Amino acid sequence: MPVWAWILLIASLSVLAVAAVMAIVRATHRMRADEPLHGDHTNFAAPVPLDVAAADELTARELDAEETRDAPVR
Repeated sequence: MPVWAWILLIASLSVLAVAAVMAIVRATHRMRADEPLHGDHTNFAAPVPLDVAAADELTARELDAEETRDAPVR
C-alpha cells in the first residue's frame, strides 16, 4: 500500500472519530424540552436563575449598595 493511501486512511479515520465524538457530545448535552430554562425550586438540578447568578458575582459591598438603593427613603 503506498504512503499516500496510508495518510488518506489515517486522515479519514480521524475525521470519522472526531465526527463520532461530536455527535455523542451533542446528543448527550442537549437540553430536554421539559427542562426549565431558569431555576425551579422543586428540581435541584435545574439551572440557576439569572438574577441569582448575577447576584453571585457581586461583592458584599456591591450587595449592600444594591439593598440600600432599593430601600425606601425615610
